[in-house]
Amino acid sequence: MSMLVTALAIGSVYALVALAYNVIYLTTNMFNFAQGGVIAVASLIAYSALSEWGIGLLPTLLLCAVAGLLITGVQYYVTVLPVVARARDGEIWLVSTVGAFVMIEAGAQLIWGAEPMGAQIPWLDDLVWLGDGSVKVGAFVAVGAALAATVGLDLWYGLTRLGKIFRATAADEDAAEVRGIDTRRVAVASFAIAGVLAGIAGLIVLPLTFARADLGSLLVIKAFVAMAIGGFGSIRGALIGGWAIGLVETYGARWAGVEYESILVFALLLVVLLVLPRGIFGPPEGRQV
Repeated sequence: MSMLVTALAIGSVYALVALAYNVIYLTTNMFNFAQGGVIAVASLIAYSALSEWGIGLLPTLLLCAVAGLLITGVQYYVTVLPVVARARDGEIWLVSTVGAFVMIEAGAQLIWGAEPMGAQIPWLDDLVWLGDGSVKVGAFVAVGAALAATVGLDLWYGLTRLGKIFRATAADEDAAEVRGIDTRRVAVASFAIAGVLAGIAGLIVLPLTFARADLGSLLVIKAFVAMAIGGFGSIRGALIGGWAIGLVETYGARWAGVEYESILVFALLLVVLLVLPRGIFGPPEGRQV
């Protein structure tokens, strides 16, 4: 039981990262690679706040969310908006977001260094005994946060007027503009939501691993795979894809060995895409609104 909870907790971290990517993808059809760097910075801020500055857990959560919001907002206006304005139908954003990711990661290394850092987190580091093993409270928090974010976003996109506006913008930006939708504001709001999610993920990941400047590099690939398994643009798919990776990694490491973790994850991806080329929750054709 403890291994199952641990697997779901690891998968929930991947799911939160994938959700941050999907929020942007849903409205802009972009994959913002820089989100990985934002999560890394948020984890380092959480480490500093809890271990060095003496800030409590809830203020640290707020600080990480605000940091994620600000960094992502600046990144949008500096590295996304200018290139999209010049080449709206191109893929230059791919280069600019990767460049932003590298810059954010390099900046984090300059400030905090390259060594991994662990923090003792009140309450989240407490242990709960389940059967033959123990699990940190932070693992349950990670699962709960991923579930809450998934349900909240899914309901918001499906039931609220603003959510439907966001999806309509992704389906056809030109048609949305004709109908009076300010697509630039929609994009800004999407990046803002993703930034808050990334900031929260930076704190939630801390009880499960170390804070480090290159954390984003470790998470971005797994989050991308989670999106591909669940279906690009699918909120539910991000959660299912993340959990699937967490389960395969955890049980695969136990049964086959740690060295086979990545092989098993990509084998899972290959099998899913062979059967469902658009992912588990991907639309059968086109994009549904």
